[in-house]
Amino acid sequence: MERTRLPESNWQTRPARILRTRQLTEHEKLFEIALGGGRTLDYEPGQFLMISLFGVGEIPISVASSPTVRSSFEICVRAAAK
Repeated sequence: MERTRLPESNWQTRPARILRTRQLTEHEKLFEIALGGGRTLDYEPGQFLMISLFGVGEIPISVASSPTVRSSFEICVRAAAK
């Protein structure tokens, strides 16, 4: 698998695919995501991603999974009141 290092890919959009979702609470959902093209995400604890959905918007969000897991990563999203 090809690795993507965050310092080398700042500000570059990377397509990704949602592999699984799991409802954690009434307001929180966990997403398991894999980057396209067999790429992996190389990150350290405390780093975050800018997650974008075309036509919806973007949000900075921390990675919720261990950096030792290479094939995918997880983010946890909480529904915000409008």
